[in-house]
Amino acid sequence: MHLGLFIVWNIFDRVFDRYILIAINLLYPRWRVSLAVPLSGQMQNSKEGSMKLFVSLLIALTITGMALAAPKKDLSFAKMKFVHAWSDKKKAITTDEYVEPGKTLDNWQHMLAYRSYPTSKEPTSVIKTYLKQIKKPTQEPSVYRRSDSDLMLVFLIEAPDKSYAEFNIHRFVAEDGMVRSYQFAARNWKRDFSSLTAEVKENREKWMEAVGNLKQSDFNQ
Repeated sequence: MHLGLFIVWNIFDRVFDRYILIAINLLYPRWRVSLAVPLSGQMQNSKEGSMKLFVSLLIALTITGMALAAPKKDLSFAKMKFVHAWSDKKKAITTDEYVEPGKTLDNWQHMLAYRSYPTSKEPTSVIKTYLKQIKKPTQEPSVYRRSDSDLMLVFLIEAPDKSYAEFNIHRFVAEDGMVRSYQFAARNWKRDFSSLTAEVKENREKWMEAVGNLKQSDFNQ
């Protein structure tokens, strides 16, 4: 009985060692751990045994982290589909941007963005900072006060080189002890600004209503 258990454990240990080594070499190629010698042969003393345990835990945590870091879910907005294109997380702001399938951050025509400002409590303070950061609007932003804690800006900006015009709807809301923002933008790259004007005229109210209905859970994985 004991001999059988010993044989089974020995086989399991060698197989486990080999898969751990393969994982190490795939994830950390600079380590260049030999596959020819089992881990038990490469680590003889107690310190090396501790290292084996540490590496095993590291691999497990890495694989778990990869599994948890699932792609952001696709979104639907005003009968358009969007896929996640970019994330950025800082202490004062977290950003996720979405573009239509087949588009990139360099050539998008319609974009959705979600931002959270965990250190801010009032939308007005965030809006002041935001307006200083963006390119100068070609027109004064229209402000729609849905409530004291829910403000929507609507404005048009133009690239300095006149290569594109961009229509923006950007809503700032105080929720759950922080400020969150929901943005939709439509851009025209071909200097044919009349086509953007026509699109905005046709869809402006629909887009504003859709942005007004966006919520944080829409952007959850």
